[in-house]
Amino acid sequence: MKISSIDNKILAKPSKISKELPLIAQIPFKDLERAPASVEITPIACKTCGAVLMDIGAVKNDANLGVYFTCQFCGTINKLGAMPGQLPGGGDIEFVLERAGTKVEPEGKKKGLSGELVTSVIDISGSMSGGKLEAVKHNLVESLKDMAVNAKSSVFMLVTFESNVEIFFSPKETAMVISDDKLLRSEKDLKAYIEKNCKKFDPQPVEKLGDSWLDQVRALYTKGSTALGPALAAGVFIFLARKASGRILLLTDGLANVGFGRLEGDGTREGRGFYENMAKVCLENNIVVDVIGVGGGNELALDVLGKLSEYTGGELFFVTEAELDSTFSELTQRQFIGKDVKVKVFTTKDIEVEQISGISSVAQKTKRLEEVNIGSVTADREAFIEFNVKQKLEGDQVPVQVQMEYKDAAGNKKLRVFKTTLKAEENEADYKKNYDPKLMSVMRIQQAGEVYGKGDTVQAQQILAQTKQVFEAERAMFGEENAAPAMEFLASEMEQIDDFEREKLTKAKASFSAMAGQKRARVSLDKKMKELKK
Repeated sequence: MKISSIDNKILAKPSKISKELPLIAQIPFKDLERAPASVEITPIACKTCGAVLMDIGAVKNDANLGVYFTCQFCGTINKLGAMPGQLPGGGDIEFVLERAGTKVEPEGKKKGLSGELVTSVIDISGSMSGGKLEAVKHNLVESLKDMAVNAKSSVFMLVTFESNVEIFFSPKETAMVISDDKLLRSEKDLKAYIEKNCKKFDPQPVEKLGDSWLDQVRALYTKGSTALGPALAAGVFIFLARKASGRILLLTDGLANVGFGRLEGDGTREGRGFYENMAKVCLENNIVVDVIGVGGGNELALDVLGKLSEYTGGELFFVTEAELDSTFSELTQRQFIGKDVKVKVFTTKDIEVEQISGISSVAQKTKRLEEVNIGSVTADREAFIEFNVKQKLEGDQVPVQVQMEYKDAAGNKKLRVFKTTLKAEENEADYKKNYDPKLMSVMRIQQAGEVYGKGDTVQAQQILAQTKQVFEAERAMFGEENAAPAMEFLASEMEQIDDFEREKLTKAKASFSAMAGQKRARVSLDKKMKELKK
């Protein structure tokens, strides 16, 4: 964790400067791959807020209370049975909470799938005829070949949709066909049907069925309309019924127009709510969703479907038929270093978390001591936390703790704890002199990307321009070494948005903005520096 104040200072009271140059913390997710210290012990945590005890000096032994420590974040008195042994030292500790495969299921509980479930939900409606479907089939075949070598234990499943939905649990079993209008129009009825019937099928690891799957995919052909909502829901409900985690690839070239989840005509309003709810269900159940929209000038409502990838940590693509090869290649190479990632920020009551960027919009307004699930993350992403000084600080030393609970690539459950102590600073000039604006500039770029993704180009540019204006006023105080790259970041991002606007003239505007905005909302400091070097 890096702080925007080079010498770990925070302004001692609210002011214009504390608003214009707030304290920013950078959390690079690549840090989850390695930790300076890793221990396999249960952390001692506050029973009220969950803050981890990091300093043995905070533990007291009182004749009346016994051994205890007072939580520096919520004030709770936590009684301990005995004096703890040596606590791990340092400001960055990894606690291994549970090794993969060691969790014992309660007796009688039905087990889920043994391997991660990978499901492709593919549009085979009439508009996909010709080159589009052929390109999709070719790339699915190549992906399956790669899985058979590099992800042998994974279980693959195929869901296709047009006017009806077909679910292929295995290429050696007859597909489950959903054509009943009642099921296509009722999310509740479809869920009950899936729960009742899906467990009689026997999905197998891809290594056992690889060649058969290739034949099944190659045999796909186009027909009918676009029952996208029921197809997506069926795929998600199977994950829930089989108690599986994994990934969904949703690919479409048109608007959902059959059954629930419609995004045409009078169903648009309800459809928006359906996809956001599906996104939340996937987030809560450790299901990553990637969305590929195939088109150009045709509107695919990716501003709605994009919630699925935004909430869960997946990717959103808006590509032409010719770009499908590179898109599938990019998806195949993506590796998650953290899944089911939950973040919690601890501060004293006089400092609030203003917002967090680089994660889904549903979690950006997180409050202090509130845990949020941010889905899965890759090593090239990072989050930024902005702090707001609510009132004059009570002491000279201000503790801050950030926790990230997650499962690593091997399935081990871990808790990463970052801690630092901030120094209250009364002198605004000294605070500005030791302020690194690069972190704030990248955070504002992420926020501008979030706004741009919603179609508000003017506000996105305003966020960047106003930040640049603040930096220009303080340039001499920052020093050229820190000011120059921060200013360059902002200027180049403003040019990037101008480029997007020109490109958008030949694209479906809402879908293009959603795709471009989501990518910019996930820009990291390293990514921005690499972009400027090109």
